[in-house]
Amino acid sequence: DALFSLCAICLLSSTRAEICAHVRTQIPPLSSELRIETSVLCTTSTPLSRLLKTVLRASRIISLSMTDAVPGVLEATKEKTRGIDGTKSINGFKVHPESIGSGSFSVVKRCEETSTGNMFAIKIFRKGKLRRERHFVGGQNGEGMRMRSSLDKVYNEVNMLKRVSHPHCIRVRGIFDDENKDGKLYLVIELAEGALMEWDVDRCTYYVPATGGLIAEGAARIWTRHMLEGLEYLHGISVAHRDVKPQNLLIAVNRVLLADFSVAIDIGADGLVHGTEGTYCFYSPEMTSTTTPYEGHDVRKADIWAAGVSLWAFVFGSVPFYKGENLLGLFEAISTGEYAIPARPEVSEDCLFVIRRMLERDAHRRPHAREFFDISWCSREASGFEHGNC
Repeated sequence: DALFSLCAICLLSSTRAEICAHVRTQIPPLSSELRIETSVLCTTSTPLSRLLKTVLRASRIISLSMTDAVPGVLEATKEKTRGIDGTKSINGFKVHPESIGSGSFSVVKRCEETSTGNMFAIKIFRKGKLRRERHFVGGQNGEGMRMRSSLDKVYNEVNMLKRVSHPHCIRVRGIFDDENKDGKLYLVIELAEGALMEWDVDRCTYYVPATGGLIAEGAARIWTRHMLEGLEYLHGISVAHRDVKPQNLLIAVNRVLLADFSVAIDIGADGLVHGTEGTYCFYSPEMTSTTTPYEGHDVRKADIWAAGVSLWAFVFGSVPFYKGENLLGLFEAISTGEYAIPARPEVSEDCLFVIRRMLERDAHRRPHAREFFDISWCSREASGFEHGNC
């Protein structure tokens, strides 16, 4: 109803005041940033066409969250059963025996929801090992250092995923926790084909796992659009990802999904956070200055910088700043914001323009995710695709 009336008012209203009044009452689910932006446009001399475009963008976000939402997240204490054929089921999800991925503290397998026949991935965490893996992290808002376990990061990811429902963000179907504090945690999520790209440690390059090569510019254009739509949604619900990189972009049925929310964080209207997380080569200049005191940064703009480094990796197979194990040298290089575009492979000027806008050294001048959709290389119309149909 809110979506219908929002679109209707856009078509029928002739005054900014009518639209503004409707926006204030019909867009509470959206971020304060969108509501403020629309209200400001309503009360200025901005052309009505731009105002309507902003409101319709808001309606698109409402539409996506309504029509693409996965079934309600299932949460329960773990219940394990075995079939007569020896197959294991966790709370109604039959787990396939073969592994499709693994990490130091987890393994990923395919699973089937027995009530629907739908396929998912199930990520199985070993809580005891995660609890014993600890490290110091900087506190937020001027707080001192504090101890954090790897299990804390996993639960942070779980809590974030419970709030996320967007076609370009990984979505959770079930959370099943063992009562034993050193038992296992089961996370049922969308089934993806794998990471968009992986990092070759020996060659210090990114590559597509299926081909060993790079991503063609046409595909990079689509994946970048998907990445930006995911970030626009997250920032709109006051969440920052903080670890955007090709390994955390998964492919699922011709869609790119933002994944790994282990360091994601809630943010205020200004996006300001104190403390850095993520992958060093994807840090933004405002996070790495070695000459001025760190006073926090707009984490939304840092997500955009990381998206720019990811786009660079898509088309060039490298990162703009890399110093091996020389962390200080890396931070000094990033803080300058100076980089050299590789001569090969050749990419269009339109693509390079987007890279340069994402890698704008001045965070205040670096665009928000939504602003890139006004650039032809990132536009939906120019790309000629819709969600799930690439």
